[in-house]
Amino acid sequence: MGWIPPAVRGRVFGVLATATVILLGVQVVLDRALAPYGIVGLELAGTPKRAGIILMAWGSQGATVAAFGLGLDYLFALAYAATLAMACGTLAGASSRRFWHRLGVWLAWGALAAGCFDLVENTAIAVMLLRGWLSPWAAMATASAVPKLLLAGLAVLYVAAGAAAVSFRR
Repeated sequence: MGWIPPAVRGRVFGVLATATVILLGVQVVLDRALAPYGIVGLELAGTPKRAGIILMAWGSQGATVAAFGLGLDYLFALAYAATLAMACGTLAGASSRRFWHRLGVWLAWGALAAGCFDLVENTAIAVMLLRGWLSPWAAMATASAVPKLLLAGLAVLYVAAGAAAVSFRR
């Protein structure tokens, strides 16, 4: 975060956080059209058989919705990873406790790694949508989705705990 001038960090964070929330909202709306499975169902299918069942249930119209959402998810991955990394880094820098500082730094890097896992996952899903090749892409999507969800979830918990701690101090 040191490469972002301090005078504009707040604005950069605001733009990233706003983009994250807007893109998440659009993703939720698009995902409803893919019921009952949703894109997370495909991410976590794990096997060609399960992925095939989901893709068949969606049909061509669902695949088109999923492809559009996937395009937006590339942007979302960049936005949420940067937002979480900045939030974790800021909270880590504000912490006077060594453990929480180190944890925040690690989770900032973890948030960036989550974004990278998301990009790999998206690419695997794109191949399944465009080419219909389910193996090894279904397993690759799941192998990328699980650490992405874990790392992003831990970063969100750290930010929520840090925000709560800051608000209690006031």
